Amino acid sequence: MSIFIGVIGNCYFDEIYRIDKFPAPDDKITALDMNVSLGGSATNVSAGLSKLGLYPRLISAIGNDTAGKNITDELKERRIDSSYLTKMRGQTGRTIILLDENKSSTKIGYPGVCEDLKKALKFTKSMDETFDIIHMASIRIDTAEMVINNNFSRQFTLDFGARTLEATDEEIFEFLSKIDLAFFNRNVFKRLYPNTTLEIKNIEKIDFPCNIVITAGSEGIYAKIDGKTYFQPIFPVKAVDTTGAGDAAAAVILWGYINKKDWELIIKYAAAAAALKLKTFGASNGHPSIEQIEKFIK
Repeated sequence: MSIFIGVIGNCYFDEIYRIDKFPAPDDKITALDMNVSLGGSATNVSAGLSKLGLYPRLISAIGNDTAGKNITDELKERRIDSSYLTKMRGQTGRTIILLDENKSSTKIGYPGVCEDLKKALKFTKSMDETFDIIHMASIRIDTAEMVINNNFSRQFTLDFGARTLEATDEEIFEFLSKIDLAFFNRNVFKRLYPNTTLEIKNIEKIDFPCNIVITAGSEGIYAKIDGKTYFQPIFPVKAVDTTGAGDAAAAVILWGYINKKDWELIIKYAAAAAALKLKTFGASNGHPSIEQIEKFIK
């Protein structure tokens, strides 16, 4: 049986520069290395889903420029359905990522035509189709509301990002009650539950509005699904680039959720996928297959 999964969010190029230090004001440094790859959380998750054997449909916007054409070509090579992209007048977005010697990243984003993703979604052909599941990757709450209010899917998931957090806490909690699964990181959890430390015993006590997965960096992955709490520690590896590790975990979680896998297995595989992703430059590169994940765990 074919599973129709749509991934909505930003689609652009990442320019990653590896540096040994940040320049002083009015100073200039030489990058040690650089990499250009597909970027945007929705694109990264789609790349991960493709490596896991699914055929995701990326729903986003690209500009009518050379970068937009290059993105379309690369998506096809990666087995990601690009026919749901809306080409708009303007520039394709980009993110400049500075990666220091501690493997932590500083990002400067230019959304380009994805700035008005809500407008782009009105013209994409996906709005005439029904998906088994739609994953919304780091989009505004008002855009996400438009998607779920039009019944484009049987199930909805949302991964929080900076744009999602532009909403008030009240708007966020109201929206969470309308979806099936949400992805937090430590900062999102702290914002929504400021008086609660991120621990298993505390998560067990919280009555979340929907099923929740919390990717907590070096701490591991927490989840509360249908009232049951799970935790998976990280797999320690030598990191090359931390960009996109959370998206790699999200892709595996969606794979497991769609295929109704056991949640202990899902978050274990997700932690392994994030660890493997850390070994590769580029947010959309290095996503592992199920076979690679299982080999890594063994």
